[in-house]
Amino acid sequence: MKEQLGLLYQLQQIDTATARDSDALKALDDGSGTAGELEAARADLEQMEAESTRSQADLRDKELRLAGAEEDGAKRAKEAATSTNPKQVEALGKKIAELDRLKDKLEEEILALLDQVDEQDSSLQEQRSRISELERQLEDKQRAFAEQSARLQGELADLETQREALIGQIEPQLLTTYEQLRSRAGNLAVAAVVNNACEGCHTQLPMARLGQVRQGMFIVKCEVCHRILVWPE
Repeated sequence: MKEQLGLLYQLQQIDTATARDSDALKALDDGSGTAGELEAARADLEQMEAESTRSQADLRDKELRLAGAEEDGAKRAKEAATSTNPKQVEALGKKIAELDRLKDKLEEEILALLDQVDEQDSSLQEQRSRISELERQLEDKQRAFAEQSARLQGELADLETQREALIGQIEPQLLTTYEQLRSRAGNLAVAAVVNNACEGCHTQLPMARLGQVRQGMFIVKCEVCHRILVWPE
């Protein structure tokens, strides 16, 4: 029985390692969160570029309108300077004043647009830098995920091979008892005695029970958590 309990403890260690590696595999960051951030950042960049394009088009339009108003104002001022018709001079003066007001308005709008375009250019640069950083992070995470996933899957395959080889050496009834306990006790059916206590629930064991576990003549269970106790060699 002592040999069988030793094999059972080895099986427990394999199953514990399998559970640990399986949990680690599930917890790996495959970069999907970063990929989502990158997709959103690219969509934001596209919108920002469209807004920048509209601002620049608006700026060019106002600059053309300002140039046209300046040209028209100069032409009318020249006409007013050479006209001898008082009514025409008065009409030209009103038109020139109207053009001056338009130029003032356009100049203010152009200044505001210049500031807006500068801010948009700065924001675009920051957003492109952010996208580059997210792309780098995603590449790093995907590479790390591939490496760690391959390592863990390899370890799990090795553990499965070891398990298959081991269970053939364990008595069927003992194996059934182990599997039933493992399903009820959070994957830990066999607990080693550590510092005279059950490894599973940390309950201190009486001396008589410690002696029974050490001898390994029959199955001894913890009176609190009911796990099979073994004496680690």
